[in-house]
Amino acid sequence: MDAHVGKALFEQCIVGELRAKGKTVVLVTNQLSLLAAVDDVVVMRDGNASAEATPRPTQLLAARCLLLAACCSLLAARYGWIPC
Repeated sequence: MDAHVGKALFEQCIVGELRAKGKTVVLVTNQLSLLAAVDDVVVMRDGNASAEATPRPTQLLAARCLLLAACCSLLAARYGWIPC
């Protein structure tokens, strides 16, 4: 799905309906823009949790950096890239 449909789906269905009803939502995504709306972030690597964070408004940049670092590390390991 494109970015606009994904955003609408997330805001209306996941946040608007499920969380409003007190449901637990496990969302698997690579969309860092959704971090502001989540309670916890778990970075998975090789089937295991490699990092966890609880992003708060003052910690969103740190959580994004954590996810980006994990992605860079994964790409480096998989493709032999050397991160900058």
